[in-house]
Amino acid sequence: MTQNLGSNSYDTYIPPFTLQLLVENCIKHNIVSLEKPLYIAIYQEEDYLVIENNLQERKIPEPSTGMGLKNINQRYLHLTQKNIIITATDEKFTIKLPILYEHPNN
Repeated sequence: MTQNLGSNSYDTYIPPFTLQLLVENCIKHNIVSLEKPLYIAIYQEEDYLVIENNLQERKIPEPSTGMGLKNINQRYLHLTQKNIIITATDEKFTIKLPILYEHPNN
């Protein structure tokens, strides 16, 4: 896992357990092995915290309710009136979380 966060990110917030849930989802839905390592990157892009992983979906998917990302999106809508951004390509899966500042006017 790599992270590239500037010091301006240190005074920002994310809802409790959001990052943990997203990293767990990366592991749950992808092949993770020595032959096929999973790479997870966490970085800031403009006003978003980005969590990105290489996509190597399991042949037999883990059971999923699909509620995790919906729940995170509902929390962000409640706090910021902004949706999270989900992007999937053949190579990468990316989630962009709006950055939360201590003061909503920032």
